[in-house]
Amino acid sequence: MGNYETENYKDISHTSIVTLVKFYDVSADYLLGLTESKNHPNADLAKLHLSDTMIELLKSGAINTRLLFEMAAHRDFVKLLADIEIYVDGIASIIRDIKKAHRQDSTCAPETDFVREL
Repeated sequence: MGNYETENYKDISHTSIVTLVKFYDVSADYLLGLTESKNHPNADLAKLHLSDTMIELLKSGAINTRLLFEMAAHRDFVKLLADIEIYVDGIASIIRDIKKAHRQDSTCAPETDFVREL
């Protein structure tokens, strides 16, 4: 491996790549710097339940994917999601209660698609 890291070697044989892949237990794409995924280079997106919208968002650069992935890998991320779900469910419940209480109020704003979805 040391010889390949020096300037003296420009090419590496496929046999050597296979040997290194097996030794380090990583994918060839990871070894060659083509992906950051060490062991799942051909992960099935359907099994990950990623929608086209989510894939486009991740590819767009609109969000910091490195930060998102670091957060998701954190040991307390599942707890964070549970807390968010409790919070969002609470907000939705409050909105439903307010909507129900003011259904006959003529001064209320008209229903929107957002409210109907709740």
